[in-house]
Amino acid sequence: MKKVTMPIKGLIFYDVPGWAWYHRARNIKENINDQILIDIIEYTSAFDPDEYDFIVAFDIWMRDLLEKKYWHKLILGCSTTIPDYLNQIVKCLSND
Repeated sequence: MKKVTMPIKGLIFYDVPGWAWYHRARNIKENINDQILIDIIEYTSAFDPDEYDFIVAFDIWMRDLLEKKYWHKLILGCSTTIPDYLNQIVKCLSND
């Protein structure tokens, strides 16, 4: 298993600029630990999954934006607890 170093880097997809998932992505980015770096991109934008420790997609159809070999990086859903979840990941990784 790859050793994760701080800060960890994540990617969040949204569908339409200014709509719900766009605002949700920005809310997540604004409410997480400073040990987590977040890029937010429109789902049609090019990206390299190897650059990220995790990828957030708000709906199941977005899973198909990733090759299957990257699905282990995927956090799927739009729960309001995602910032807390990400902060707990940092806490756990910091205790290693």
